[in-house]
Amino acid sequence: MSARLRTTPALDPDRTQSLSARIIDDINQWTHHSIQNLDVRVDDRCIVVSGRTSRYYYKQLTTRAVFDLVSDLQLENRVEVCAGDRVHRASP
Repeated sequence: MSARLRTTPALDPDRTQSLSARIIDDINQWTHHSIQNLDVRVDDRCIVVSGRTSRYYYKQLTTRAVFDLVSDLQLENRVEVCAGDRVHRASP
């Protein structure tokens, strides 16, 4: 069995900005605005989400929200889970 390489056409800047805004809206809905300093960057290969939250569950919901909208780009979930003074950088 051979794997197929899937190519994604380059996203134009307007679509990238629109997609970023839509992802932010969906993440906020899924997590009830529980991600602080939420930032989403989109390019033609990857979506990078960063921010901070108090629960790992919200980090998981962030992943779910992104994949609910876009499934053909790689996701890098850099949301940090903070409990008190400690920051947990769990793998996505």
